[in-house]
Order: sequence, then C-alpha cells, then structure tokens
Amino acid sequence: MKQSTVIAFLLTILSGALILLAASVFLFQGRQTLLERVDRLSESEKDLTTRQEQLQQELTNRNLALTAVEATRAALAVELDDASDQLTVAQQEAASLTVELHQANSQLSQAETFLYAPPEAEFIAPEDGRFFNADEPIEIIIAANQATAALTLTLTINDEEIGQYVSDGRSLLIVRENWQPPGDGRYVIAAHTFGVNGAAGQTVSVAIEVVDVLAQNERIRAEIEANVVELRGLEPLRPITLTQLTADQLRDRLTADLAEEMTPEKARDDALVYVAFDFLDADFDLYGFLIDLYSEQVAGFYDPETAEFVVISDGEGLSLFGEWIYAHEYVHALQDQHFDLSRLSDDELNSEQRFAIRALAEGEATLVQVQYLTDYFSQADIMLIFEEIFQTEQTMLEQAPPILRDSLNFPYEAGFEFVTYLYDQGGWASVDDAWANPPQSTAHILHPERYVAGDAAIAVSLPPLTGTLGVGWRLLEEDVLGEFFLRQYLSQQLSPSVATTAAAGWGGDWYAVYANEADELVMVLRLAWEAPAEAAEFAAAYANFAARRSQANAQTLQDGRCWAAPTDLICLYESGGETLIIRAPDAIIMTALADAINR
Repeated sequence: MKQSTVIAFLLTILSGALILLAASVFLFQGRQTLLERVDRLSESEKDLTTRQEQLQQELTNRNLALTAVEATRAALAVELDDASDQLTVAQQEAASLTVELHQANSQLSQAETFLYAPPEAEFIAPEDGRFFNADEPIEIIIAANQATAALTLTLTINDEEIGQYVSDGRSLLIVRENWQPPGDGRYVIAAHTFGVNGAAGQTVSVAIEVVDVLAQNERIRAEIEANVVELRGLEPLRPITLTQLTADQLRDRLTADLAEEMTPEKARDDALVYVAFDFLDADFDLYGFLIDLYSEQVAGFYDPETAEFVVISDGEGLSLFGEWIYAHEYVHALQDQHFDLSRLSDDELNSEQRFAIRALAEGEATLVQVQYLTDYFSQADIMLIFEEIFQTEQTMLEQAPPILRDSLNFPYEAGFEFVTYLYDQGGWASVDDAWANPPQSTAHILHPERYVAGDAAIAVSLPPLTGTLGVGWRLLEEDVLGEFFLRQYLSQQLSPSVATTAAAGWGGDWYAVYANEADELVMVLRLAWEAPAEAAEFAAAYANFAARRSQANAQTLQDGRCWAAPTDLICLYESGGETLIIRAPDAIIMTALADAINR
C-alpha cells in the first residue's frame, strides 16, 4: 500500500514542472505580443489625447456660446416682460377709452334726444275733475318747456281755440288765463304744444264741471238724508239747520266754543288730573293741543246744544268722503230729535255715564256709516274714499299722547262693537231700547253681555280730604274712572293683555285728585270688584305696575304695600273686597290720607 503514495507524489511534482514550463513558454510569447500591443496603444493614446484636447476646446467654445445665448435669452425675457406690461397698460387704456367713447356716444344720444324731443306741458290749475260755480271765474295755469327754448302752445276748451302762445326765447313757457264759463256743463281744457322743429308734444287736458255747486250739494245732501232715514228707520221730526264753514271759520268756532266751556286755567287743572295718573307730562299744553286737534280732525259735526249741523265747505262740491261723513253726522241729528243728545253734557251724570252714552251715539252712527258704504257706494267709490282718508292730514292725532288718542277713538271703535252686538241681537229695535235704557259705564261698552244682563255698577265714595291735606291744597276733580281708563292706566307699565285682564273685573270706583300751589299732586282711587278673586287678581297686577313705575321694591306702611319713586309715593290697600290706591308726595301725607279714608 505505501509504494503507490510515493509514486503519486512524484507524478504530482512532475505535472507541476510541466505546467511551469508551459507557462514560461506562453509568457514569453505573450510578452512579445503585449509589447506590440503596447506600442499600438501608445499611438492610440496619443491620438485620443489629441482628440480629447480638441473636444475639450470645442466644449469650452460651446459653453461660451451657450452662456452668450443664455444672456441673450435673459435680456429678451426682460424685454418681453416690459413689453407685456406695456401691452397691459395699453389694453387698459384702450378699455377706458372704449368706455369713454360709449359714454360720449350715450351723452350725445341723450343730448340729441333732449334737443329734438317734443315739448311737454302740465296743468297747474285747475285740478282735473273739480266742480265750479257758473259765476266763478276759472284760473288756468299751464307750464310748458322744450330744450330748444322755442315752442308754441295752443289752448282749447271743448276743441275751441282760446289762444296761442309763443315762448320768448326761454325754455319755459307759463300760460295764465282767467276764463269765465258761459254756462253749466262739462268742459275739457286742453294744451297742444309744438317745438321749433315741428315736433308736436303730447296733448294734455283736464276736465271740469261747471254747475251750481250749492244747489248740487243740497241735492246730494237730501239724497244722503233719505238714504240714512231708510237705513236707520228714523224719520226727521223737524228741519235741521245746516251751517257751512271754511276750515278757518271752523277753527274760530271751535276756539269760541272751547272758550265758553274751558279757560286755559281750567285746561291746566284738567291736565294735572291726567298727570296724577301718569297720562301726561306736567308741562303738557292741553288747551292748545285740543284746539289744534279738533281743527285738524273735524270735517263736520252736529251740535246738540244748538240743534245745528256744521259742515266744512270751501265752495266746492261734496267729495265722496264728504258724503260719507255727512251720513255719519246726519245720524246724530236724528238721534238728537228722537233720543235727546243733551245727555252727553248732562252734569247730573258722571263722566263715565256720559262717556258710555257717547259710545252708544258714535257706535250707532258708525254702524250706519258702514252700512251706507256697502249699500250706496260702488267698489271704485270706496277705493276713492279710503284714498282720501289716507291723504288726510292727521299730524296732531298721530302725535297725541296715547291717552288722548285712545279716548278719542274709544266711542267710535268700542262703541261700534257694542252697537253691532245689540244690532245682531235684535236689529235697530235693540239699539232703540238701548237709548231708552242707556249703558252706564265703559264696562257695559266693553262687555255688552254685562249690559244686556243688567249688570249695574257698584256705588263707591270717598270722604272729603281737603281738611286732611291742610292749607294750600285744593280739589281738582272727583269722578268715576271706569274700566277703560283703568285699563289705560295699567297699560303704561303692563302688557295690554295683562292690563285688560286686571281691569276686566271692575265693579265700580271713585277717584279724587288734589293739588297744591307747587303743583304737587295727591290721587286717591277706591275700587270695587265683581268678586273677591277679581280684587286679588288686580292687586297682584298692580304690585307689578307700581314696582315697575317706581323701580323699587314694596315696603309696608299703615297696613299697605308702598313703592317710593323719586318724587312721590304710591300705596295699595286691600280691605273687604275693595282696593284703595293713594299717590302722595311723602309718607306723612300718605299716612294721614290712609287714616282719614279707612277710619
């Protein structure tokens, strides 16, 4: 086994020697080839170096050229931006010029339209549809104009030429003529205008009626009276005196009538009574206000004291609105002849009773007026009537303190609801019965069912308090306040619904207002209620009223709840289902009054 290993080693050494020999031969041969290749490569390297230098030079040259091109591009970009800005400015200027061009063209067009427009004319007088007396000269005033300042106006009446007028170079032509109608009839007064360029203006005209206005008004009033008699079912028992006054004459008449019943001093006392219930400010001029108010609002009235029917008239024909007002006032004339309206000023009645009767009178007249509107006027007439109502000046009424405005409206609004309730129950016979047994309070007006049920007011009284107040105090007024004014009083601090609910249980009352030389006021109001629950409901509401009025919490004084305001003190006392409210300047006077009334 050992002999084979040695041979293998020897064979290995021999193979390695042969390999080395072959490698040496190969290397020698390869060296010759390699040397030849190196020579060739050296030549190639020289060529490549030369080519590289050439390419490098070309690259450098190209970079220089590219740099120049980039600089040129940047310069061109700047020039392009400048050009773009210039283009934008140019476009804006072009747009602005386009707008100016359009405006100039429009102005030119308007100027051409104005210059070549036909003349225009307008009647200043007379008014279209107006009535004139046959013996009354009619003033005609026409204004015409044209831009060319040269125009001709032809005036015609019923297509008959009255005159031709040419402007004197001014653009405005005023034509004035006094024309005497030849007789009764309808006349159409027309103005025809022509410009210097021959352009004819639109013909304008007004139509008037020339009649015997007084006779026509008499015929209309006679027709209204017959219609009212038919509606109401009451015949006149004797002739009614009609007095026609202008608006200025009416003011003088009202001023004179007011002066007979009220001096400025008496009006001041009446105003202080309102002040005691917070209805008016202390400096309110009641006298002047009433004069202005009635002069503005009164379109006609019936005076029960003189049995005189006074109407506003300025010599014109009755308008539809005037006819409608006449129907209302004529009802009052019939009421006076059948039911005696002197009760409206009867001093033996308290103001609450008189106010309720006034609501009956005005409510009935308003119901007849409403029926007259639907029975004797067309829908077109009604529209014209209400258009005139809306155009009627009502500045004083709109500016009136709420208590004056609402008390003026109450007889018409609440009275209308009251009479309508009766009418629905039994027609005009029920209204006739109401005159035989008139309502006694605003509670009856506000609650017709209480009137029908015979619900009478509870008599309430107060002791004289002048002696308690002492020297310098005087009684301004004592009377019944009533549910309506009680509700208005509460509404100054409470919501209308709360005030209405709190006053609805009114059963009766009596108040007194006193003042001293410094115009300090004392107000005492004693209230009776239909039921104890009504008294409790009112007391709760009045506590809120007094707290809001005084901006103060209640305090106790003489078994009453009191609220102190900066200038006065108000206290609420409850006893035996009655309520007592006292307003006084201070706690000393309050205590003395409470003791005098409750003793």
